[in-house]
Amino acid sequence: MGSILVIPMVFDLGMAIKVSVLAMFFLLAACGSNMSDLSDDKLRKEVYACDYAVNLSPSDAIVCGNYHRECKRRLKDESRFVCN
Repeated sequence: MGSILVIPMVFDLGMAIKVSVLAMFFLLAACGSNMSDLSDDKLRKEVYACDYAVNLSPSDAIVCGNYHRECKRRLKDESRFVCN
């Protein structure tokens, strides 16, 4: 009987985590750049919802952080106080 060549599949968890974090970073960076398109009213409503939310998931907390960052950006760059 002929020999069978077996190539073991090695899963490197450390590398998988690094690739996943890098992919998430780029996805979040792409999502975060669209915040300037939000109207002041919509941004204000989203920030209010974030401020009173209970038990945010990690992804929701990131989105809320992006909303708060956009509020600070508008205050600093445009001298407009949009969020409470």
